[in-house]
Amino acid sequence: MRSLWLALSLACTGCAATSSSERPAPAAVDPGWTEADTWDFLGHSGRRIYTEHFEIRTTVDDPRIINALPGLLEASLDDVVTLTPGLKITGTPFITYLLADKRQWRNAVRIVVPTMADQLHNLGRGGFAIRGISVLYDIDPEGRCRDTLALAAHEAWHQVTQRTFKDHLPVWIEEGLATRMEGLRISAAGVEPDPSYNPERWRRLRWLVYGRRLQPLRSFIEDDPYSALDRGRESLLDYYAQAWALATFLLEADPATRAGIGRLLADAAAGNMGTRLRSGPRGMSRSAKVMWAWIDPDIDALDARFQNWCRQRVRGRRR
Repeated sequence: MRSLWLALSLACTGCAATSSSERPAPAAVDPGWTEADTWDFLGHSGRRIYTEHFEIRTTVDDPRIINALPGLLEASLDDVVTLTPGLKITGTPFITYLLADKRQWRNAVRIVVPTMADQLHNLGRGGFAIRGISVLYDIDPEGRCRDTLALAAHEAWHQVTQRTFKDHLPVWIEEGLATRMEGLRISAAGVEPDPSYNPERWRRLRWLVYGRRLQPLRSFIEDDPYSALDRGRESLLDYYAQAWALATFLLEADPATRAGIGRLLADAAAGNMGTRLRSGPRGMSRSAKVMWAWIDPDIDALDARFQNWCRQRVRGRRR
């Protein structure tokens, strides 16, 4: 659990099929990528693509995904660096496996994490990252690409924190910030990352608010995707929607909580979380101590502001 993160994608609108002259250009980040060589995965032909920080190994041949993915991964990494003061990215490239279908993905799971193959096969439409390596597959129907690109961006967050952060973030903020990486605006001009724009998570949040299904923060920060997955796919979708909402609220609604997130990420990257956690109240969980020490010591008051923000967000139709 400390080294593997998963994500479940939603059924959502994607890139409409386009003619070759209208295919989206790479994202608005020049990763300086080149297709270095061919790649073979258990008899399936593919390609290996290098960017400044990523090595993409893929059997997907959809040009819209191939054109957009290198720049999108680099943009996701830039977002991590922007949120984390002082973070330096060094070392070997982050490896991203993107397989053409779920059968190939299942074979990759058996190779990368054989002991968890059975559990991960229940994931549905999703992917995972472990030790800075992500293992994904094309989850979109023919003619679309949004879900696959959003999933790759989500897992890129995990890839970076797994390999560069010395302390582990609590799950509620790790997954919340990863869901923000899913935000994309797609047009004929290209793919533009936009962490605030996530209509799939917004729609699920709207359902949670009107169904009065949002968890109180004290219980939500003790939850995790594996527990949610054990409760069923719907619970996992609920979990990610609330994680996205909480991270968005903390970064956008209050300069003080945004600053707290920045300090938390910087301390996690540097391995400096231990001292502050030890100063927290006795009997408090690690997740609650993180909230207490870096975000707001009054969790109940923060919860009230968060619940109100969620109601306003869905009523105001800000996606």
